[in-house]
Amino acid sequence: MLRVKNFMPAISIEGFEEATDSRRGNGTYQKIIHAMNILKERKLPFGISCCYTSANAEIIGSEEYFDQMIGMGAKFAWFFTYMPVGKGAVKELMATAEQREMMYHRIREYRRTKPIFTVDFWNDGEYVGGCIAGGRCYCHINANGDIEPCAFIHYSDSNIREKTLLEAYQSPLFMGYHDNQPWNDNMLRPCPISCVWGFGGVLLHLLTVNNRWNHPAWIFVKCTAAGAALLRMHERQQQKPAENHIEYILDRCFTDQTLQQFFPKMKSTVTGEKIYINSN
Repeated sequence: MLRVKNFMPAISIEGFEEATDSRRGNGTYQKIIHAMNILKERKLPFGISCCYTSANAEIIGSEEYFDQMIGMGAKFAWFFTYMPVGKGAVKELMATAEQREMMYHRIREYRRTKPIFTVDFWNDGEYVGGCIAGGRCYCHINANGDIEPCAFIHYSDSNIREKTLLEAYQSPLFMGYHDNQPWNDNMLRPCPISCVWGFGGVLLHLLTVNNRWNHPAWIFVKCTAAGAALLRMHERQQQKPAENHIEYILDRCFTDQTLQQFFPKMKSTVTGEKIYINSN
């Protein structure tokens, strides 16, 4: 950190010890405190990254928690809301509307009265004009070097070992973001995956409103969406209920009738646990 001088870590912490260890494993909280002590002793700036859920929103939004993090030396705090993604995700951990509103007011209050810079990833859309991903203000590079539009959007058509950042920003995927932001005029619903229509809803919006399916930016996304939608259609036929918010969105946006309308030639064959898609 001293050598490069432009590196500042954001340490994930979910509240006090019980809340943090319940999500990140026993002993994690004490390791975090130890790391913070080392950084503070060496006068190295750092921040925290907090995911608030239905179980810990009141803790993360408490003055006691803020004061402790400031005392530990944190200079900034990122706040994210929990998004259940994938099979078996615990949708009950999604923060309620009341909890999100509480965080909206608490963060603004502490931003005004306490010596720590706070950013609420979803509630602060009004300050930055909505979604900042896709190279508009930032992007995410994962451990494999894949250049993703956002830390929450795990799709990529570029790798930092093969392209420069400028080349990645000019790629079909990032130009798709450039051409479609902001995703919503309501700045309290800035995110395309969690607050607008869900991922499936974004695809349906692009398909029906912008008519952009022939744009190369969305060809690979269409294949992904078609696979997810067809798999969910097969699960509906087996009377399997939706298990998380993505599956709820797929059920709402990609009904059997919708799939037939937009993918009239799409057929699926299910063998065991695999689904084969044929669009010829």
